[in-house]
Amino acid sequence: MDEQLKMQTKSMRYERFKRDQLPLGDHIPERLVQCVLSYEAISEYEIPLEFHRRGMNGQNDGRFVEAIVNFFFVLEYLFGGGQHRKTRLIANFQASPALIEGLAEARRQTFVQLRGADTFEMFQERYGNETDEKVITQMVEMRGFLHHQSVKRPRTWHPALQREYAVDAVFTGAVSQYVLSKAVGEILASDEAMAKLAATPTVQSDAIQLGK
Repeated sequence: MDEQLKMQTKSMRYERFKRDQLPLGDHIPERLVQCVLSYEAISEYEIPLEFHRRGMNGQNDGRFVEAIVNFFFVLEYLFGGGQHRKTRLIANFQASPALIEGLAEARRQTFVQLRGADTFEMFQERYGNETDEKVITQMVEMRGFLHHQSVKRPRTWHPALQREYAVDAVFTGAVSQYVLSKAVGEILASDEAMAKLAATPTVQSDAIQLGK
């Protein structure tokens, strides 16, 4: 018998769906329904959410410098107050209770995530055991360092050797995720959003029916 006829699987092909072609499946999460219903209110965070998405893609692909830059854009957009100079940016960051809260949560998450890993000591040295003021200063200075390149600079970073910035990407990403999740979560938990959800019939079938 022909060898191919003996095989149940002759070939295999992997194909990634485009974002607008992903199947919803039979279950529509309530949180997704809330986001659809509150899209106008959430739209004010569209830009930082897109930066965060790009940052996560970079982090997952090992492009840690790109990830850090995108995560930092989130923080600069939300808490920078339109300032770009180092001293003013640091001052605005330090004056933001939401960002300070994000640093604390990022420390907790990253501590759990990296505990036992070979990068744990690096995390503790750079972020875990440092004050908020020191961490903010380091983050702003790193932004400046990664944003510029020059043959005359004694030390620079190599685009093919980004592993040394993995810890920084993980921590900055955790800060970005927390502040965005809290901001969007407050919108979805508002009385207006909950009223829209309560008035919207949904079915767990092939489609979602929004209220008429």
